[in-house]
Amino acid sequence: MIKSTYSDVGSPKPHYPALDGLRGLAIILVLLFHNFRYIPLFEYNWVGVDLFFVISGFLITGILLRERNTENYPQNFYVRRILRIFPIYYFSLLLLFYLLPRSINYSFNTEYFFRNQKWFWFFGENWLFIVHDPGNKIFLAGHFWTLALEEQFYILFPWIILLVKNRSKLISLLLAILSLLFIGRLLIAFLHMAPSTYSNLYEFTRFDGLCIGALLAALLHKKTPLIRRIDKQMASFLILGIVALLIICPIFNWRLPLFASSFYPMIAIFWGLVVRSSLVEGTFCFSVFNNPILKFFGKISYGVYIFHWPVYKIMELKLREWLMHEISSTVGVNLTLSFLAAIVAVLIALASYYWFENKFLKLKRFFA
Repeated sequence: MIKSTYSDVGSPKPHYPALDGLRGLAIILVLLFHNFRYIPLFEYNWVGVDLFFVISGFLITGILLRERNTENYPQNFYVRRILRIFPIYYFSLLLLFYLLPRSINYSFNTEYFFRNQKWFWFFGENWLFIVHDPGNKIFLAGHFWTLALEEQFYILFPWIILLVKNRSKLISLLLAILSLLFIGRLLIAFLHMAPSTYSNLYEFTRFDGLCIGALLAALLHKKTPLIRRIDKQMASFLILGIVALLIICPIFNWRLPLFASSFYPMIAIFWGLVVRSSLVEGTFCFSVFNNPILKFFGKISYGVYIFHWPVYKIMELKLREWLMHEISSTVGVNLTLSFLAAIVAVLIALASYYWFENKFLKLKRFFA
């Protein structure tokens, strides 16, 4: 018998077991994209970031909708987010800015990195990449722009939930934001900005996933038969959108601006449908993502995300030359380096979760 788990969305503390597995899928996709990006199969695995956004938008909006009429809203919410995000984030900044440069000789765009470090300390990395374009230079905290984007969502959205009491108005607002994001990217395309600026501006406008997740939570907040019809409409919209994308984009030679304008919302809607299906016991998605291996990676996903890129780049800098002497094949060197870096990142994330993060996570119960 298929049983929907969204019936408890309005309960004090609902749990969605398959979403832990979905987090695991998201971090595996990101890890494959960064560590194995030279393999064509993993070229588009950056979509794992959009899955993180959808999950965050869904869970955070659900929490805020349940708590907005409770005492100490939104203070308790902010404290819980701080306990989850700040300790490992700021510890990693201390490592990357001050400890590692003094113990390891590396040169990953350190001048840019140190000159603009205030942006990182205040979660403004996505703005930094627009205001001061780093170009193609590599630095070890470049992937932190996603954390900045989510943090800005966490800061603003509690007040939106508090001010927009009516659920229909909240849904309309989220749809309006999605429309503005789409129009904004089209305007960027028609302004003919430089290619590097395109990428940076699109990172800033990647709120699609957060909006889709929030929209899903708003729709499920109160049980309504309308949700089944909306499920079908979203699926139909996604299929039509993909077909339109495949027809229109070749006409424009898959130019980045026009492609991204449509591609990002399509990805977000796709992951929204996956999240929605994962909430329903007995579905394929629930069965796939409610398994211990993916849930294990989901549990340590934040630490893996923080550390995997610095670990890979530092190991590449220190080991590549030695590996080239030991392994004659370039493919073999790349694969060995990628696997070693992935294993080290997972081990560091495990240690971080159980010996560092957990100490702060246990404090969250005082702000429930």
